[in-house]
Amino acid sequence: MVFENLHWTRYPVEYRDRFLADVEAAAKTFPDATFLLKPHHTGRWLTWRYKGRLPAAPNLIIADPKNPIWEPYTAPSLIKAADAVITTPSTTALDSICMGKKAAVVAYDLPLPLYAPLPIIRDFLGWEKFIRQAVSE
Repeated sequence: MVFENLHWTRYPVEYRDRFLADVEAAAKTFPDATFLLKPHHTGRWLTWRYKGRLPAAPNLIIADPKNPIWEPYTAPSLIKAADAVITTPSTTALDSICMGKKAAVVAYDLPLPLYAPLPIIRDFLGWEKFIRQAVSE
């Protein structure tokens, strides 16, 4: 489960591009895992505002909240179904931990001292490490 949060436009374009590339690379690296990319219901940056190439892989699903199939599924319901959560800096990380899920925050170059107790992803190797640990437990 991967989340894009409401405040996506606050991040530099380099962060957003890297995040999308790493989501795609992670899905391709772990073809037996399903990656559900969930845009925030309100922000919908990826499914509404973004005009670039969407990440794609056979095991990568982008859950557009405007699609009637996905509209009823909010973050809490999807977190419950997830094995692990990777998110942009947001309360989704904290919600996931409170629900007993493994969670990591993608920081790259952003200083995120408040999230320090959680795994902080700084590069694609961080994605790989977190996912390997999550699927092996």
